[in-house]
Amino acid sequence: MQSSRMKHSAIAVAAAILLAGCSDTNPVAPAAPVAPAPEALISLLLPNPQEVSVVTRNVPLQVPVTRSASIGLLGGVISIPEAGLKIIVPPLAVRSRTTFTVNAPAGSAVAYEFGPHGARFLVPLIIEQDLRNTNAYRNTPILGSLEAGYFTDLKSLGLTALVTEILPVIYDPITAKARFTVGHFSGYLLASGRQKQASQEQ
Repeated sequence: MQSSRMKHSAIAVAAAILLAGCSDTNPVAPAAPVAPAPEALISLLLPNPQEVSVVTRNVPLQVPVTRSASIGLLGGVISIPEAGLKIIVPPLAVRSRTTFTVNAPAGSAVAYEFGPHGARFLVPLIIEQDLRNTNAYRNTPILGSLEAGYFTDLKSLGLTALVTEILPVIYDPITAKARFTVGHFSGYLLASGRQKQASQEQ
């Protein structure tokens, strides 16, 4: 049953992204005809923080890059082209106009802080990351264990990081884009090579 639910969620997310491809390519695009994703792909809450290898950019960002947009009931799209990031806000995700923000920190980590911090959504948002300018591009070992993770401490980000929640990723080898859904805002990163806790391995 859970497997069937995840498959249906993946189809819904894929449909939403396909329609979102018709939206404006500006960093902050107007509301687009984006089909809502009815539920998030099933995430995994970890009993203890686990270490992951963070996906990195081939060319680090020299300075932090921040975008913001006021998005309402009809939804919209926010993007940071220089970071390869797109955020798709489906219709009905929020009840009233909300100021969304996203910050790509300086450095090589493919990680972002989203705001309003702690905000929860009626319809999951879709996060899309272009992997062509990252160490994951055409890297089978990384792509084979690619996940998104929730992190709490931006200052601790490096080649590895501790995450407390794991989110499944859909990877499209044709476009080289990774996509995952989020039901609330905080800090998220792309990672691979999650290590099991010693207690789980015994």
